Amino acid sequence: MTGKLNWIGVVLLALGASCAPAEVAPGAKVEIEGEVLLDPEESGLLRSMLGMVTHPDGSIYVNTQTQQRLYRSVDQGRSWTLLPVNLSGAPPGQVQHGLYAGRDGNLWLMHQSPGGKDLFVSVSSDSGITWKTTAIDFGPFSPGGSEDPYAFCFNDYNTFFQEADGTIALGVGLRYPNHRDYQQEDRSRPGFHETLIRSRDGGQTWGDPTEVHQHVAETGYAVDPNDPLRVLAMTRIQRPPFPGEDVEAMSKRSGAPPGAGAIYKQGILLESSDGGRTFREVPGSLNEYYGHRGTILWTPGNVVVITHQGGVPGKSAPDGTVLARVSLDGGRTWVNETESGTPSMAESTRFLLVPNPPGHSFTAPTVELEPDHFLTVYNTRHPGWESRAVKGVFWRVVRSSGN
Repeated sequence: MTGKLNWIGVVLLALGASCAPAEVAPGAKVEIEGEVLLDPEESGLLRSMLGMVTHPDGSIYVNTQTQQRLYRSVDQGRSWTLLPVNLSGAPPGQVQHGLYAGRDGNLWLMHQSPGGKDLFVSVSSDSGITWKTTAIDFGPFSPGGSEDPYAFCFNDYNTFFQEADGTIALGVGLRYPNHRDYQQEDRSRPGFHETLIRSRDGGQTWGDPTEVHQHVAETGYAVDPNDPLRVLAMTRIQRPPFPGEDVEAMSKRSGAPPGAGAIYKQGILLESSDGGRTFREVPGSLNEYYGHRGTILWTPGNVVVITHQGGVPGKSAPDGTVLARVSLDGGRTWVNETESGTPSMAESTRFLLVPNPPGHSFTAPTVELEPDHFLTVYNTRHPGWESRAVKGVFWRVVRSSGN
């Protein structure tokens, strides 16, 4: 693709110039270096939750979700090639929710038909030219098994990660028939039930389910490059209050606006120290209300980048911006307005990657191009919900002395 935005991005990146003022915090600053057009306005994308991964061969793939295609770049995101996805082993009209590149070079794609009644994983060993599809019977993954199965599997962009022994883990949202009823006596049944399922045979079979969190969905996972047992997850927590809960106190903690149906509806960081078998909420990581739809990247240099949509204080709406939060030490501390940083992700500096306008909607995943240089892709948005184009922003982290 050789449009004007693509050319501007290439020139600025090559010259090392910045097309926007740097945002500065004592630990680091963020500089915008350029932009690129992946998918034009006339493409007809609708409510697209983007996914992006770097292949072991250095190429980059972007999943546009709502149409059966990928985009591939072999020049660090400067130009892109359309790659149709032929999922012959699944019903037509699949929604592509999760994309991953394994250490062996295989591409993994989680997808399903609209309605949440089926679930598939497809694997490609030839860079996305052909795919082998497996249908997953997710109902018996519930604690009650086939006697009390899950009824729905809803996934917006849940993702994969690879365990140390090569096992592929996939996050899926599994729900009971009455998952919306928060008034029922059994409080274990409502909610999204984010669950990790695993395959040890190249995607032919799936099982070994473990619940990540009862009330989260839309989850991205990242593994510590120095400790495969440590996993971070950026996710969306959402639920109304249960009977008897202190709504006023909960609203004060979450920032929920008056009259909001969901007492929590924002991003939160989860952490596992046992390779993803169990997770805990990270203290101080509950960000602003409607600041969800987040993604996470953990680089070989131990930098963690989280991107998410900006929330509007006191309102149930995003503000049309793409924000980044940065940790230079594997999530131990986050860059903020102090020299030492903060252990609280929610109190870290919200670096602006994309202003409004052009505005955005849904996810904005990131890959590292070289140390401290990144590409984040996002959707621009009409005043309604529909997306109108997919663009990318090149940016870098400039560290202060001592970092």
